[in-house]
Amino acid sequence: MALTDRVFGAKRKPPSSRSSESRSDGLIVDRYQRMLLTADTGAIERVHVEAFERLTPEQLRVLFERFTNGATDDDEKPTDPRPASLARSAAHSERRRPGAIARTLGPGATGIPVGIWATSSILETVAAFALPSAL
Repeated sequence: MALTDRVFGAKRKPPSSRSSESRSDGLIVDRYQRMLLTADTGAIERVHVEAFERLTPEQLRVLFERFTNGATDDDEKPTDPRPASLARSAAHSERRRPGAIARTLGPGATGIPVGIWATSSILETVAAFALPSAL
């Protein structure tokens, strides 16, 4: 089952489909990372506002903590956990340090409560929400 199916509520397939599911999730993340490499800062900010607006308050709080802790400059720190502030922080970080969003949201995220993400990682969830807006 594709990541978007899990996020948007499609029926679950039998566990034997896991390898194709992983490939699909990987493709979504790959496309998201390509978008980050090719889009301008304004576009990156816009798609992240739309993606972050779909998250729960708890998910936004986790993102706020991760972006605050990962910031290398005060301009990269979000002012609060609102989607617009988080998106601005993400776009500034990505512009200054390409790959910053993937590093901040990617595998190895620690201290994240189980069950608050639609997928196994923050990066996969944000990618699934951001890609439709980018397309």
